[in-house]
Amino acid sequence: MLTLRPTGLSPPIYRDQLDYEVIQDGQPVGRMYEDLHALSELRWFWSITVFVGDRPDVTTNGRVATLTALDTAWLAVMLLMLLVTAVMYLAART
Repeated sequence: MLTLRPTGLSPPIYRDQLDYEVIQDGQPVGRMYEDLHALSELRWFWSITVFVGDRPDVTTNGRVATLTALDTAWLAVMLLMLLVTAVMYLAART
């Protein structure tokens, strides 16, 4: 299950900026934060901070306009990573 935890990394002048570490099963796997100085369509930045291997088809960071779009983008990437891992596991067993 994915959960968000405030990072506390923003300096005091940016204390209103939302900044989260993404936690999966108690381990940090990514970060997402609001960039108040970016264009509105690029307001939220997300990144996967765990090693995902050399997979050119997997995007590990990006920007979206809203937190809802960010949730959707993050979920799509995590599902793609899960699918790739499952395929690699099955291929190794044969």
